[in-house]
Amino acid sequence: MTRSEILEAYPYLELEDIEACLNYAAFLSDEKVYFFTENIA
Repeated sequence: MTRSEILEAYPYLELEDIEACLNYAAFLSDEKVYFFTENIA
């Protein structure tokens, strides 16, 4: 599921909310998170 799909399914969320969740999950697993831009054709 892409960030765009998540935002469409949950319109009350913002992109920063998703990134915060990913950062928290990375913190819990002691891993680094790298954000990539989505290719929209």
